[in-house]
Amino acid sequence: MSHTVRNRNRKEGGYDVVSGEITALNMDQPASDIEIYSKEVLNALIRDNLPPTPNNFSLYFDRLLEDKSDSLRRQIVSMLELEETNDDESTIILEQSLKQG
Repeated sequence: MSHTVRNRNRKEGGYDVVSGEITALNMDQPASDIEIYSKEVLNALIRDNLPPTPNNFSLYFDRLLEDKSDSLRRQIVSMLELEETNDDESTIILEQSLKQG
């Protein structure tokens, strides 16, 4: 009698433990305007066949922001200013959220 072993895929943080494949994170449902905008920036980089390096992302982030509404620009600039003024605290919060994710 032949006995087959079923392969159960178990995923942890975008990583398939059994196959060793890295899978995309679920970004289908962004939770905020900044997430929606960031996904748009990433898609623009991919569309233009550019690697999503921090420098490329930053350049596209700034360039595409110029075409957005005043309210979205103000909201994003406000977040960036908060990040700059509260660098230590935001680093701790970011690290905690990465550990939880």
